Amino acid sequence: MKRAIVIGSLAAVFLFMAFSRTEISPLHRLIDGLKSLAEYHPQEKVYLHTDRPWYNVGDTLWFKGYVTIGGGHHLWFTRTTCLPI
Repeated sequence: MKRAIVIGSLAAVFLFMAFSRTEISPLHRLIDGLKSLAEYHPQEKVYLHTDRPWYNVGDTLWFKGYVTIGGGHHLWFTRTTCLPI
């Protein structure tokens, strides 16, 4: 009799835990927030390529700039052709 009560009580607790609503942990909320931040405000990086490793006074400086976006460094194509340096 006592054993049946213990087993019944444990079953009731497990059923209650299985169907109870659990709140998202703070760590999961932080991770979700960082993912949404990276999605809506991706990190941009600018790379400049020059034609020579060094220049002297009076030399013409030739360079090409690239703007990448996100963690995968995908090229970002925009309508603007100006890149402030």
